[in-house]
Amino acid sequence: MLEADEAVHFNQQAEQNYKTAIQILKGKEGYEVSYASNRNNLGDFYRLRKQFEDAFFEYSESHRILEDASAGGELLGGAHGNIGVLYSQWAIAIGDEKQKSEYIRLAHKHKKEALKLTREAMGEVCFDTAQCYHNISVGYANLGEWERALPYAVRAATIPHAMLEQGVIDDTDHPTLRFLLKALASIVAALDWDPNEGAVLCREELPKVLADHAAWKSRASAESDLSDQERAEDLS
Repeated sequence: MLEADEAVHFNQQAEQNYKTAIQILKGKEGYEVSYASNRNNLGDFYRLRKQFEDAFFEYSESHRILEDASAGGELLGGAHGNIGVLYSQWAIAIGDEKQKSEYIRLAHKHKKEALKLTREAMGEVCFDTAQCYHNISVGYANLGEWERALPYAVRAATIPHAMLEQGVIDDTDHPTLRFLLKALASIVAALDWDPNEGAVLCREELPKVLADHAAWKSRASAESDLSDQERAEDLS
């Protein structure tokens, strides 16, 4: 384990490296995507250190550069996704309730735009799209809105499962599938209809979970107070 002063030095060096790369690439024709990527990386660095304002600036600049460069939907989708995740974490940390509500609204807006752009650019069955569904699910789960989190978690977990069935991936214990199944397990346990009470799901259990989810959703839909628009947004 690094000593405290070594860790500080490592962080300072990492931040300086990102800034140096940004200065080198700034304004260079043909390197717009690399420039935006390094600004995004610096944003990640700040977000993980909970320097949210600095992270927002870097993510916003990355998004602006990509838009100006007419970058593809997968890159713009990633930029929106990062801003959405940032707003979700920022909302948890902030004390002002009015500001928190606004950050939650912005988080959902950017995450759903990320899903739209990524799905249009890369299709439904890919890891990037699964990550978008997962990010939206986590946003709702953090608010305790398990009913809204569930459909996105189900969709996220089914994508790598479909990739496995289609031969796109061949690892039955793929870490992304394992991770998304674990996230789904935590949500179904919170809803109290998982017979295994929070057990980590394995791939073979996914069809049963999906069947349980369909039955649960059918029962819950009659009692739901969501608007028609919200139901449509929360997927079927």
